[in-house]
Amino acid sequence: MARLVDNQQIALDTPINNYLADLPNPAWREITPRMLLSHMSGIAHYPQRDLEKDYYGLYLVLSLSKHYDDMRSALEVFDGTSMRSKSGTEFYYSSQGTVLLAAVMAAEVNKPYM
Repeated sequence: MARLVDNQQIALDTPINNYLADLPNPAWREITPRMLLSHMSGIAHYPQRDLEKDYYGLYLVLSLSKHYDDMRSALEVFDGTSMRSKSGTEFYYSSQGTVLLAAVMAAEVNKPYM
């Protein structure tokens, strides 16, 4: 990420929908790379997911039965979950936010990030 910022390929305060246009969750549109990096995106971590709405994602995580060839595909594990909080309002660690950030980075450079 530091290289992408240094090379002016990604701006930390530009919403991620500018880099990953086909975001599967509309609630992610205003999230910025800075929010993802600082765990301020509002995306929940795995145990705090909205399980009633995303049993399939929970199954994939717990069973470890699915391999993802790219970060964009891995978003399906949590793309239907609700936000834990409004983006930018509170710190909350989220591995899922890190997966989203990796998908943004891969889309921007048009290379896999694995």
